[in-house]
Amino acid sequence: FLDRIPHDYIIYGILAANGIVFGMWCLADVDYKTGDPSSLLWMRDNFAMSMRNVTNSRPWVLVTSIFSHSGMAHILFNSFAFYWIAPPVLGMLGGRSFLTLYFAGGICANLVSSTYNKVFKGRDMQSVGASAAIYSAVTYLACAAPRTTFYLYALIPIPAWLLVPTILGFDMWSWVSNRETTTDSLGHVGGILAGAAYFLGRRFGIF
Repeated sequence: FLDRIPHDYIIYGILAANGIVFGMWCLADVDYKTGDPSSLLWMRDNFAMSMRNVTNSRPWVLVTSIFSHSGMAHILFNSFAFYWIAPPVLGMLGGRSFLTLYFAGGICANLVSSTYNKVFKGRDMQSVGASAAIYSAVTYLACAAPRTTFYLYALIPIPAWLLVPTILGFDMWSWVSNRETTTDSLGHVGGILAGAAYFLGRRFGIF
């Protein structure tokens, strides 16, 4: 039935869900600043990805964290990117396959990043955001239509076949060099690889 849902419903539905969850984070932050941390702790337990949450029987954070964002700039950038990339990929895949790609990209990124940080770094980082899920869709489009022109920062034209490797290279460098940022670079890498894997899986009839 997902293929029968109008594409606009899917696009605006995901954007609305992002907005609702962001509003929940904002209200929880207000409560925290007025001396009540319970709402913020609940959001961190149920809407932020961490191995602690998963192992404490809250596996839904693999999905709910995709709708969470850390600030106004974060949600605005991701919402703009999603609104721009979703229509052409939805047109190629249809609703069911698009949602599979989108959420698989986010879930794979969460698992890759959290597992690596826990096993190899000995730390349990919390992660939120739709960036990796969006990168999986961007990568799929780049694989399916490599001559598609993207506009970096809405100004600089760049072909898809160049943009995705550039993003991948930057995030790989950020991850390997252990740059101290709030960006989950390894999660981005996981999303890009998930998008490429989904494209190859469909190309060779696996999916």
